[in-house]
Parts: sequence; C-alpha cells; structure tokens
Amino acid sequence: MRHNAAYKVPLDALDIVVVEDSKQMQTILRSILVAMRVARVRTFDSAEKALQAMLTEPPHLIITDWRMEPVTGYQLLRSIRHRQMAPLCFVPVLMITAHTTRPLVEKALTAGAHHVLAKPLAPTALHQRIEWIARDERKFCLDPGQDFFVIDGVAAALAVQSERRQALDNARLHHARNLGAEGKGFTSKPKAPAKPKKPEAEEPLELVEQKPTRGMGDLVKPVSNALRTAAAIRSETGAAGTGGGQNTKGGQNTKGGLGKAGDGKPSGGRPRGAAGPVRRSPGR
Repeated sequence: MRHNAAYKVPLDALDIVVVEDSKQMQTILRSILVAMRVARVRTFDSAEKALQAMLTEPPHLIITDWRMEPVTGYQLLRSIRHRQMAPLCFVPVLMITAHTTRPLVEKALTAGAHHVLAKPLAPTALHQRIEWIARDERKFCLDPGQDFFVIDGVAAALAVQSERRQALDNARLHHARNLGAEGKGFTSKPKAPAKPKKPEAEEPLELVEQKPTRGMGDLVKPVSNALRTAAAIRSETGAAGTGGGQNTKGGQNTKGGLGKAGDGKPSGGRPRGAAGPVRRSPGR
C-alpha cells in the first residue's frame, strides 16, 4: 500500500497536469493554479497527448474533465490506475464535470478518483481540494480480484452510504403507504371534541300598540256628532229668547253656563243666534 503522489508535497512544489478539451476552461484553470503559485502547470486538450507526456514525466496531480472525446476522463482514470502503469498509477486525480449526479460521483470514486468538482469552478473550492489531497492519508490498494488500484476505504464508505439511502427510501415508502391507507400520515393527537355553540340570545319582543285603522265610518261619525251639537245649540238659543233669559233654580243662567252661580246676570258673551232683550211698554 502506498500514499498518493501529492501526499505531503508543498503547494509551491506541485507539478499539475490539466486535461481539458475546452480552450476557455484550460485558460481558467491555468490562471487559478498560477495564482496559487504552484511549481508547474501543463495543459492538454486530449487524453492521449496527456498520457504520453505523463509516462515520460509523471506529475503530482491530474485535473481532468469527465466528458471528452474520443477518450473520456473516466477512461483515462481507469488506464492510469492499472498496476502496470506504476508509478503513474499512484497519481491522484481530481475530476471536474458539469453534471455531478450521484451515479457519476460514485462511479468516479470507485474507479480511483480522489474528488469530483462541479463546474463552474470556484477558485477557493479548487484550492481547498488540492490542499486536502496533499493531506489525504488514505493509501492505494489493489481491488480484490482486479489489477487496478483503488483508494482504501472508499468501497466500504460507499456501501454504508448506499445502505443508509436504502433505509431512508424504505422509510419514505412506508410513510407513503400509511398516507394512502389512513390519509393522516403519522398518528397525531386526537382532536378535542368541538364545543357546542351557545344559542344566540333572542332579543325581547316589544309590544307595540296597534293603532286602529280608520275607515269611512270613523270619518262620518264626528261630522254627524258636530251637526247634532249645532242643532241643540240653536234650539236652546231659541228657548232663551222666548223665555227672557230667566234664571233657573239655583241662580244659574239657563244658557251660557259661563256666569257666576246665583248672580242672575247673563255672561258677557252672547250666544250665537240669541235674540236681544224684549222691551216692554211702560203701560203694561
């Protein structure tokens, strides 16, 4: 078992190979690495050219794109991890890709990549990953039954993560079945019974006196009463004119009713239709 080629190598002593078929991405990676003050940066636009140069002078670190043509980054990784490619087989590989799906990441780590970074690259993230690889104490070991070197402990760690994901998937599936069967999900506290609503207070009824409706008979009665009163007044006035305004017993005036009792004098007002005093001749 052996450590990777960049283990405990200072940053300013690193020899880094960049394999990228995009010229623009090559420029970006070179500028980031130069700003980090590494010792050497070599860029290649194909895996074949990079492999020929690395067989002559192996680097400390390889940064390669995942999707290239005609040889992909994964094929380059598998070729250099063969046991017959020593000492190139111990060079750490940092894979970069624009599609960081879980199957892709697991495939790259299982094949012997140290890390996978997503595009677009952040200079800080790239710097941290390179420093982490230089401190990585994991060693290379032969894959059982294979002639390829892999990183020790990666397969076991991926198996643990896979079991954990499977357990979580089973838990979510069980929860989904409960939702479909009960419609409530997890058992929750029983709901308190709804409080009965208080009957609304009825407003007291006001007794309203109904006014009698006036018909045609009500309009006729007052008129007839007034006519009878006027006729009575005229008859009494005629009687007073013939009787000479005599007082009745008790001294009250027979008509008028407004004079004082017992004074024998008629009241100051003359009734309507009353005749004046009858003058008698002195000889009679």
